Amino acid sequence: MTYGIGIYGCGGIGKVHAYCYNNLRFFYAPPALKTELIGVSTSNQETANIAKETLGFRFATTDYRDLLNSDDIQIVHCCTPNYLHKDFLIAIIRHIYCEKPIALNLTEAEEVLAVAEEVNFTREWSVYSTSPRYDVKIC
Repeated sequence: MTYGIGIYGCGGIGKVHAYCYNNLRFFYAPPALKTELIGVSTSNQETANIAKETLGFRFATTDYRDLLNSDDIQIVHCCTPNYLHKDFLIAIIRHIYCEKPIALNLTEAEEVLAVAEEVNFTREWSVYSTSPRYDVKIC
């Protein structure tokens, strides 16, 4: 099976994630999994189009829901600024990789967890930070 990848936010870290998928074959023989970059979502259509062309995505959008609604995407990376994480994670029900943190505080993280529990979402969450006030591990 080839896993379709969507990336929400393609500034610095989003580009790194896309680069890593594009280069898995150079580090693993055979690759750990087969992937294809399907969709990228950024806040500006021009930067989304640039990411599509330079990194090899099939489509570019400014609406992250286009990633969520694509049947060709099985894994979505949340690579946006921290304040955008919570609402995105609540909206999505599929495999997620979210650059830390999942939320701005414990209350927001509990909101995300509550939605995941409502839909019986299988999860393993690990949130680590260099700041002791944000050290949380939810599994």
